[in-house]
Amino acid sequence: MISTSKGVSSLFIFLMPLLSEASTQFPVTVQHASYTITAEPADKPIVLNKIHQWFISINDTNGIPVQGLRFDVKGGMPEHRHGLPTKPKLISEGQPGQYIIDGVKFNMTGKWLLELIDSDIPITYRIEFELDHANSQ
Repeated sequence: MISTSKGVSSLFIFLMPLLSEASTQFPVTVQHASYTITAEPADKPIVLNKIHQWFISINDTNGIPVQGLRFDVKGGMPEHRHGLPTKPKLISEGQPGQYIIDGVKFNMTGKWLLELIDSDIPITYRIEFELDHANSQ
């Protein structure tokens, strides 16, 4: 479930491309029965070992932004069994349904996972993607 600051709850969203294949192109977009979720770095290509921001957009099936979400950010490289080298944070909802995460850093190419952990209920939303030489420096 997704919680809003107003105490309204909606359907849980599992953010991962189909068949667990990591996307190599940005933005990463996931269609769900109730939502469309898009995630992308603020700057492209991603520069390795540089702290940067990500934009997360969540809209319902009518294209209306889902507002007021609160979440913590974690992640890492599942295949390497290590976390992120930084502790990114949700810093704002710049526009309705448009969330900004700051403090993200990747130190190598490979399959990465960002996890958005709902601050109000124990739910994790996942974004999985592949950093390669085409989308990183």
